[in-house]
Amino acid sequence: MAEQWKSKGRIIYAVALSLTLGLLLTGCSSTLSEMATKLQDSYQAQRNYEDGLRRYSAKDYAGAILLFQRSLTLDPTFDDAQAYLAWSYYQTGEYVQATRHFRLAIARQPKWEGLYNGLGWSRYRVGRYHLALEAFRAALD
Repeated sequence: MAEQWKSKGRIIYAVALSLTLGLLLTGCSSTLSEMATKLQDSYQAQRNYEDGLRRYSAKDYAGAILLFQRSLTLDPTFDDAQAYLAWSYYQTGEYVQATRHFRLAIARQPKWEGLYNGLGWSRYRVGRYHLALEAFRAALD
C-alpha cells in the first residue's frame, strides 16, 4: 500500500512540475512560485504521512504523532493524517488530545463512521459516558 502511494506521489510531483514549467514558459512567475511551494508542501505532507503510517504500524505511536503533526502543518486539510493523529493519541493514552483530533476530523468528514467510533472510545476512557454513547450512536447512523 505504501509503495502505491509513493508511486502516486511521484506521478503527482511530475505532473505538477510539468504544469509549473508550462507556467514559467508563459511568464506567470509569481503563480509559478506559489504553485511550486504548494506542490513541495503537498509532497512533503504525503511523505510525512507515509512515514507516520510506518511508525503507527510498528506501534511507535509517539513517532507517528510527530510525523502526522508535520503532515498537518504542511497540509491542514489532510484528513487521513488527522484521523491517524487522533488514533495515535488514543493509543498513547492521551484521550483528551485524541478527542480533540477526532472532533477536528469529524468537522471535515462528518460521514466517516470510524471517527465517531474513535471519539466514542476516547470519551469513554475519560469517563464521559453520555458523550461516548452519543458518539457511538452517530457511528451507527
